[in-house]
Amino acid sequence: MSQSYISTELRRQVAEQARHRCGYCLTREDIVGAPMEIDHIWQDHFAWSMDSDRILGLTPVGRATVIALNLNRPSLVRARQLWARFGWHPPQD
Repeated sequence: MSQSYISTELRRQVAEQARHRCGYCLTREDIVGAPMEIDHIWQDHFAWSMDSDRILGLTPVGRATVIALNLNRPSLVRARQLWARFGWHPPQD
């Protein structure tokens, strides 16, 4: 599979625009200790569960993305629960 080239400057701009957060769950890079991948999904596809530890797909695209990327795997749900204890989750914007 070929990968398209994304310049360092474009990556920097996208990261700054996203405020260094995941495009799906809005978790900050500094919480997970790794840079986030460059992509963008509109908010109307996703919402937080009542306890904010799971991502809900609101549309067919959102539901397929949650499943395809396994966005609610047990390790992520546990991590979100821990982050919430420190006030790092859910994102406030």
